[in-house]
Amino acid sequence: MSSNLQDGVMTGDAKGFGTLFEMHFTIPEYQRNYEWEKEKYSTFIDDIFEELDNDRQYFFGPVVIVSSNTNEQELIDGQQRLTSFSILISLVADILYEISQTTTDPEKKNTLDQVSKGNREKVAKDNGSGIWTTKLTPHQDSQFFYRDILSPNTPEKKNQRLKTTIY
Repeated sequence: MSSNLQDGVMTGDAKGFGTLFEMHFTIPEYQRNYEWEKEKYSTFIDDIFEELDNDRQYFFGPVVIVSSNTNEQELIDGQQRLTSFSILISLVADILYEISQTTTDPEKKNTLDQVSKGNREKVAKDNGSGIWTTKLTPHQDSQFFYRDILSPNTPEKKNQRLKTTIY
C-alpha cells in the first residue's frame, strides 16, 4: 500500500482487505482514542453478517496510511474500524480456543486450535514465548488493554482478568 505526493496531490493504491493484516500499524497520538460504543459496534457486526448472508463482500471503506521509514505504518483514517475488526477476530479466536479446551476428540481439538491461532495471527504476532504483539499499536494509554484483549485466552478468563485490572 503505497502513496506518493505528486504536485501537492496524494496518490495511493487500492488493496484488498486481507493485505491490511500483513502490516503493522501505529495510531498517532493526535488521533482520537477508540470510542465505539456498543451500538456502533453492533451495527458494524450486523453489517458484516448481512453481507455474508447475501454472499457479498463487505465494503470496509477507505483506510488512509502514511508510511514511515520503519516497517510501521501510521494509520490516519480507519482506526475505529480496524480496531473493531481486530477485536472481533480475537473474540472468534477466543471462542474457538474455548471450544478446543472442552473437546475430547484430539483431531477436532487440533483443528480448532489451528483455526484459532490462524485467526489471532491476523491481528497479532506470537514471539514464540506465548507473548503476543499486536499488529495495531494504539495510543500509549490503551496499549495494555488492547494487547490483553488480543492475547489468547477463554472469553470468561479474559473478562475476569480485565475486570480485575479495571476495578
